[in-house]
Parts: sequence; structure tokens; C-alpha cells
Amino acid sequence: MMVHGRIARDKRLAALLKYTVKEKNENDKNRCKNFVQYGGTDDCTWNFLQSNVSSWNDNPASFWDGTSSPVSSTAAISLEVVLFHSYLGAKQDTA
Repeated sequence: MMVHGRIARDKRLAALLKYTVKEKNENDKNRCKNFVQYGGTDDCTWNFLQSNVSSWNDNPASFWDGTSSPVSSTAAISLEVVLFHSYLGAKQDTA
């Protein structure tokens, strides 16, 4: 606790260290906090899972072959293409 507290108070010292020093059980506390705050699966993912569960049960290997697509409409595909194209065309700040 002493080391963690000192580093938390002294930002210059923290910047010099190669590693981070965590409080005892900090990882477990963060996992529990994230678990409690998890809002559940979004509707799009839930619908995708529900629509494919029977085919995956019949043929489990089909889960990995990539034939089932999470995108259910051509409009959604078009939107993804436009967004990806915009991202590629965006000028990157290299300053």
C-alpha cells in the first residue's frame, strides 16, 4: 500500500517507472466492478445469436467457417463500406 500510495501521489516518479504498481487485489476489484456494470448483450448481437443457434447446434463447425454473417441487410453492409472508406480516406495527423 505504501508504494502504491507514493506512486499515486508522485506523477513524476510514476512516469520514470518501467512498470505499473497496482494495489493489492486491484485486478479482482476491477473485474468485479466491470461484471456488475455489464448491461448485457446488445439487441443486434442477441438477434444474430438467436438466428444462428439451431444451425450451430446441428453443425458446430459452421460457427467457425464464417458463412453466417452478423450483418443482416445490404443497407447495413453498404453503411459499413461507406464508414470504412471514410476511415481510409481520412487524412491522418502526422504532426
